[in-house]
Amino acid sequence: MSEIRQLYLARQDGTGNYHAVRLSKEHKVDDEAEAARLDEASAKVKRDRVVGPGHAINMTRALGDFDFKLPTNGASADWISPVPHITQTTLSPADDFCIIASDGLWNHLDEFQLIPMIAEMRNKGKSPQQICDDFVKTLGQVKGSDNITFILLDFKWGEE
Repeated sequence: MSEIRQLYLARQDGTGNYHAVRLSKEHKVDDEAEAARLDEASAKVKRDRVVGPGHAINMTRALGDFDFKLPTNGASADWISPVPHITQTTLSPADDFCIIASDGLWNHLDEFQLIPMIAEMRNKGKSPQQICDDFVKTLGQVKGSDNITFILLDFKWGEE
């Protein structure tokens, strides 16, 4: 299963440069609030992973993963919570695109690398679908690569 890990908005600063506006939060075992929630739920944690029957995962919030949730986990609460982290931001014409991707992408590139690459591809006329396909194909061939989910929201301000 490919879990969405990070969400970034690419915002221009007026000089043609971009900065990344993070709209998500990674929910991991080493986060203080998540660690407290896991402790209260009597979750089994080993090497920064929540341990379930037969496997372990490195995130603490996700859809699915029912063996880490009530009633299957046999605990007093869900170990892997389906409750999302929610942020809100007001979009403006300075916001060009938004990247929603799983760790299969973020394990290879960070937002400081990825945003300029996407901006250049857009300037060369590539569609959001072509951009996503290019990254998924290229990174999917890297040895040890994880599965990749990549969604690119391309804002077209003032266009029909």
